[in-house]
Amino acid sequence: MNDADGILFPIGVNKLVEYVEVTHLHKILITRPLPSEIRHKANVLGDVTTRSKTTSLSEQEMISALQDYDIVVPTLGVFFSANIFL
Repeated sequence: MNDADGILFPIGVNKLVEYVEVTHLHKILITRPLPSEIRHKANVLGDVTTRSKTTSLSEQEMISALQDYDIVVPTLGVFFSANIFL
């Protein structure tokens, strides 16, 4: 899913590099801690923020993620509810 305001990839960081053209550095959010080798791959694409919590995102965190980041890498258990997009 791609639009002018940002990119959402429900496929994980390993596949992210295959789909995103590196034309400028992106602001990236990974929604929970992942192994360092995966974070290093994401660092190639831009400035990576990894959320330290392993719980689901709150509604405010979901809204902030979509407003503040170019790329959001949701991990298992992270569900963006439909009302967030309204």
